[in-house]
Amino acid sequence: MDAVAGRPAAGTGKEMVSFDGFVLSDGSPIYLQIVRFVKQGIAAGLISNQEEVPSRRALSAKLCVNPNTVQKAFRILEDEGILTSRSGAKSYTCVDESTMRNIRRELTLAETGRWVEAMRKLGVEIGRGTLERGEGRLRGDYLMA
Repeated sequence: MDAVAGRPAAGTGKEMVSFDGFVLSDGSPIYLQIVRFVKQGIAAGLISNQEEVPSRRALSAKLCVNPNTVQKAFRILEDEGILTSRSGAKSYTCVDESTMRNIRRELTLAETGRWVEAMRKLGVEIGRGTLERGEGRLRGDYLMA
């Protein structure tokens, strides 16, 4: 079976993280785009705990990027406790409720920052008062839901 395509690895019955939807999208470094893709998958519930991750070689071939790029992305995810790997062994996701909350908070803040910047480029001044005068209120607890 095609391990990179998200089908269960042969004989394990476990799901494998799929990178089928990965598209190079912006000018940020590719390794950071890989990290963001994994985090977005976790936040959206598409990637769950103990899912196998494609090998660095398989993923670099699928994405047509240098294996060192994938290695750098995986190292960041390992340092953040999102992936667990052992030398010569398979890598798996390591996602608990706390990790999920932290990832959602991080992505929400990043996306909100990008939105605010886009509004400023359009000449819309964004400040605390502006957000509170809208149809509804944009509160921190709402953003972190």
